[in-house]
Amino acid sequence: MKLERARDLDERIREVVERLNMEHIKPDQVVAFRSTGATARARARIYAMPRIWQEALEVKPHYCIEFLSQHFDHLSEDDQWRVIIHELMHIPKTFSGALVPHIGKGRRHQVTHQTVEMMFKRLKR
Repeated sequence: MKLERARDLDERIREVVERLNMEHIKPDQVVAFRSTGATARARARIYAMPRIWQEALEVKPHYCIEFLSQHFDHLSEDDQWRVIIHELMHIPKTFSGALVPHIGKGRRHQVTHQTVEMMFKRLKR
């Protein structure tokens, strides 16, 4: 698998954060990568930096989003926006380095097709 920085997607992440008022997300601490040769079927996946690593390396929380080129790049622009929104919704309000699951405890903080679509419609306004 080959990874390279995706600065074009860094800009799109920044745009989503600003336009959707995702004020808890610090775009400078979210880094986008494009991968080629990955065997996963996902379009993208987000990686967190657990607190123990933050403490060990004496750094603030960061997130990396890997966009799997063979599954992401061919998508329509709208579907690419949806994927970006979906991955950003996994970042908790605390920006702690943890991740929000698809369905949280008590069905709160859900990252589902419906919540992504609601955010996408707000983005397109």
